[in-house]
Amino acid sequence: MDENPRPQWLEEIPSVLEILEGAKGELGFEELVGKVKPSELARMLERKCHEIYRRYEEKVWGRWKGEVDPAKLEQSLQQSRMSRAGKTTEEIFKLLINSLGIEYERNARKRQIGGEKPDFLIPDRETFDKDPSKAVILSVKRKVRERWREVVGEAYILRKIHRIPDNVWFATLECDIDDCVVDTMTKLDIRVYIPDDCYEQFKRFQKAYPLSQLFEDLLKFGKRRQLKLNER
Repeated sequence: MDENPRPQWLEEIPSVLEILEGAKGELGFEELVGKVKPSELARMLERKCHEIYRRYEEKVWGRWKGEVDPAKLEQSLQQSRMSRAGKTTEEIFKLLINSLGIEYERNARKRQIGGEKPDFLIPDRETFDKDPSKAVILSVKRKVRERWREVVGEAYILRKIHRIPDNVWFATLECDIDDCVVDTMTKLDIRVYIPDDCYEQFKRFQKAYPLSQLFEDLLKFGKRRQLKLNER
C-alpha cells in the first residue's frame, strides 16, 4: 500500500497530456503548424497550458480550501505545479519535433548513456552507438537556474569519461537565465538555445542561439543524415 497517496484534490486536475491537448484545441494548433515558427508555437503552448492549469487549480482551491489546511493545500498545489511544468516543457518539445518529422528517441532515459539519461536522443540510440558524431543529445528545461548544472555534469561525464564528441544541446522556454550560466555552458561547448525575445542580450556568446534556430538546426541535421544514408 502506498504510504504517501496522491492527495484527492490533485486527482481533480487533468494530466499534463490532457491539458496539452486542451491547449492545442484552444490555440488551433493544427492550423498554426507551418504558419507560425516552432519556437513561437512552443511559447504559445506553454503559456496556454499554464493558463488552463490555473483554471483547474482555482476550482480545486475553491472546493477544498474549507476542508484542508490552506498551507497544506497551497504547498501541495505548488509542488504539483512545479513538477508538471517541467513535464509540460518536454511534451511540448516532443510535439513540435514530431510535427517537423524529426527522428528521435525519447526513451533513451531507459537505455542510459554512460549512466546519464538524456531527454531526447536524435535521431536514435543505434546511430549514436555506431557514430556519436552523427547524433545529438538534447536536454530541455523550463527553469534554468536550478537545472543547468545537471546538463553541464552530463556533458562532462559523456565527453571526458566516455569520449563522446561535442554534440550536447540545451534548450529552454524561459528567459530567466543568467549571463554567467550561458557563458559557462557555451565555454564547455554546449549549444544553448534561448527564446528569441530575450536572445539579444546573449548573442555575444559564440554558441548561444535563438530558440527558433534549434528546430532549423535539427531539420538540417536530419537532412545531412539522410544524405549520408543515401550515399551508402
